[in-house]
Amino acid sequence: MDGIENIGQSAPVGLQLDNLAKTHLKETAKWAKFLAILGMVMMGFIILLGITMMVSMGSLSALSPELGMMSGMMGIGLGLVYIVMALIYIYPIWKLYEFANFTKKALISENIDLLTQAFGAQKSMFKFWGILMVILLGIYALIFVVSIFGFMLMDLGN
Repeated sequence: MDGIENIGQSAPVGLQLDNLAKTHLKETAKWAKFLAILGMVMMGFIILLGITMMVSMGSLSALSPELGMMSGMMGIGLGLVYIVMALIYIYPIWKLYEFANFTKKALISENIDLLTQAFGAQKSMFKFWGILMVILLGIYALIFVVSIFGFMLMDLGN
């Protein structure tokens, strides 16, 4: 029940963060920024690895005629796979980096709008990973069904 001492004071609206929650968010933002920067560096290494595979396997086919064009094509294919994998990681790593930066700015300025943007970036990152996992599980299920069907056809042929 409101007493006389509360007359004229407005009640807090919305979510309020205590010091422990702010401390947890601050530490989470530090780790998120570390992981995002590390992810960007690893993405660069993966792209370099893909380019190296494309170039080196092409050179290997020129040095070894018995391998022919197959090793060069295999190198290009594997290199492209690595580059595509790295490109897929750009979006979630960027969103993780945004989460870290917006969270840090929000805690310093105590701005709820910045914290909302931080959580929006975090949501986008997790949504991306969820959709990607559903797609990968679908691909795995398709591979499983095709494999079973292939084995059944092999048994019928014998």
